[in-house]
Amino acid sequence: MVTTDEKLVIYNAIDKSININKISKHAVSIIRTLQSKNFSAYIVGGAVRDLILKLEPKDFDIVTDAKPCEINALFPKSRVIGRRFLLVHVKKGGAFYEVSTFRSGVSKNYIFQSHPLKKNNRKKYSTGDSEFGTIHEDAFRRDLTINALYYDPVKEQVYDFTGGVKGLLDKKVMIIGPPEVRFTEDPVRIIRVIRITAKLNFQIPSDIERHIFNKFDLLKDVSKSRLFDESLKMFLHGQGLASYELLRRFNGLKYFVYLNKKNRINKNSNQLFEVMLKSTDLRVKQKKSVSPHFLFAVLLWPSLLIQVSKLEKERSVVRKLMSISSKTVLTKQASIISIPKRYLFKIIDIWNLQIPLVERRAKDHQFIINHPCFRAAYDLILLRETIGEKLNDAGRWWTEYQKGNKCDQTKLLHEKAYNEKNYKLNTHFYE
Repeated sequence: MVTTDEKLVIYNAIDKSININKISKHAVSIIRTLQSKNFSAYIVGGAVRDLILKLEPKDFDIVTDAKPCEINALFPKSRVIGRRFLLVHVKKGGAFYEVSTFRSGVSKNYIFQSHPLKKNNRKKYSTGDSEFGTIHEDAFRRDLTINALYYDPVKEQVYDFTGGVKGLLDKKVMIIGPPEVRFTEDPVRIIRVIRITAKLNFQIPSDIERHIFNKFDLLKDVSKSRLFDESLKMFLHGQGLASYELLRRFNGLKYFVYLNKKNRINKNSNQLFEVMLKSTDLRVKQKKSVSPHFLFAVLLWPSLLIQVSKLEKERSVVRKLMSISSKTVLTKQASIISIPKRYLFKIIDIWNLQIPLVERRAKDHQFIINHPCFRAAYDLILLRETIGEKLNDAGRWWTEYQKGNKCDQTKLLHEKAYNEKNYKLNTHFYE
């Protein structure tokens, strides 16, 4: 735990091997403009952390002692946003940079009045988040020491109030303040600790681990839409497998995915998730697209088959059982996190294509291969076969069909396949 007794340490950027070529020239320009008007301004947070670790920063957040109206007046292409606390988005080089004012963490209201130097700027804003403060107060209201670093690119100095540089050197994720208090204030901080630990391959100190175990249940009170956003940050940003492994350690996947009544993950389910997330991480590294609908189609697939197994006694056609089970599973999932409808429809399509992909009847092949979700459904087939599901060699067949010419495709269509009457899902594979 880090307390406010920590003293400021100033590091020379050269000593920390910060590569100035990795810093956005537009972010530096904004800081120079603010400093030219006698305001202090810094790059803050994850960008400073990544620069010290020689990683590529994704964005550059800027913090200053200038008030939102003052920032807004300095930059013609800027706009004030936010409800709980006001921020300014400054447009430079075709991109927006977030510029915020130092905050104290003390709850107060602030009204944004129109600035006399800015025309057509009459809108009022208010916030109930926290009062503006000093850089010291701003540092100690943040979550993690390694995210509470301030970099002045003009002076080329790093300002460390909380021991963040030591945390980077020790490869430890440290909480600013009492962990039990900070997690209670905002349970999403638990997810942030897991995500950053996974991203940087750092360690979580044992006392913080204990509080994560004790407070994980508070995530039930977090808005379902916010949990959806956080799940994408964990699983689709290149550290999905590491995040999943940490979630399993804390028995935390159940707060994001409907598993089953016992919230258990069997060996085959675990293998399916690991293979999928490993592949997803690779795609992110290769700068290929990844999709939320495929992520949740895979994560919920074992639960879907378990649900189908409960209905098998009804002796209905397997497609009907799938349809009924899909609705049940997605309803259960909606009680955990809120998946947008545009993804739900695609998840259902991916599931519905699993049977015809295995049956591969000649009359269906053109419809299947032209379906918008064909590629995602085909990828799920490959994943299922990778972990040992017997699917009538469907992965090999569809791979050859896509690569083959018309003659090759005709030969493939004459291969013996399942039909609707004798095909059954292996519903016990994930139990």
